[in-house]
Amino acid sequence: MSESSTDNEFVWSLQALHREEPQNLGVIASLAAHYASDEPETALEYAEKGLALAAALIPTDFTGTMDWREESNHTYFALLHSAIVANMFMGDNDEAWRLINHSLTLNPRDHLSVRLFRDQLPAYVAH
Repeated sequence: MSESSTDNEFVWSLQALHREEPQNLGVIASLAAHYASDEPETALEYAEKGLALAAALIPTDFTGTMDWREESNHTYFALLHSAIVANMFMGDNDEAWRLINHSLTLNPRDHLSVRLFRDQLPAYVAH
């Protein structure tokens, strides 16, 4: 079996699971990550859906930080990461910049190194 057919089967399995469990953030984050660079519009749809679902779980008055080292936060940061990459591939540098800053505000230690994306944005100098 070729690597691409194995990848396709994995994605089909994720899509089937997503149809069964449309609010499963882990599945949504996996789909967003899969599509981030090759199909950024699709990735962004998944990432935005996941981020909206996750936002409903965060208290509205929350102003603190979220440590990536806590396993329960991994999915949220994975969704942010996919949204950043998708926006960069689509050329929406302002939104990518906003999401990078949001991620760094929540996770100043930046375990996923999203701050490195800033150097790849043409708008970096303007901000």
